[in-house]
Amino acid sequence: MSAQALDSTLTLLQAVPSANHFYDVNLREGNWSLAVVEQLSSHADVIKLSDSEAEFLDGSLNANGQDNSVESLCCRWSDRYGCATVCVTLGERGCAILSHGVYAEIPGYPVEVADSVGAGDAFAAALLHGLEQGWDPVHLGRFANSVGALVASRAGATADWNINECWPMIGERFSAAKTAG
Repeated sequence: MSAQALDSTLTLLQAVPSANHFYDVNLREGNWSLAVVEQLSSHADVIKLSDSEAEFLDGSLNANGQDNSVESLCCRWSDRYGCATVCVTLGERGCAILSHGVYAEIPGYPVEVADSVGAGDAFAAALLHGLEQGWDPVHLGRFANSVGALVASRAGATADWNINECWPMIGERFSAAKTAG
């Protein structure tokens, strides 16, 4: 991340302190530093990272000898950076979410992957939608996993799909609970 991009991001974060701040870690070789990850994490209300990113960063933050379960990692990140929600994506295995002190690991939905480009962004959008709706971690994970899986099952990062296609993956019980209130 360039110094100019970081300065612009920090300026924007400070300009809207009452807004919820989402940080999708997305470590890219040669384009990140631990100091920037920590700085942006400290501003975030919601942090999303992959299992490999979580494992690497947790080791970099001196978690030596501590419980290295995904749940413990989520708790450490939430405590360290003061964020309300930490989500660790686990690829085809699903995701783990700690939100407002409640933790859940949610299995993924098996699909034939046509194109994984865009699936992570779709997952993030679904996660944020569910958080805005006040859903618990299990419902958040089910919805985000289903949207990510659905997008991965289609060719192209912006493939056509319909939200109603998610409900068969999630199940009628979830959709009925969400439409009821």
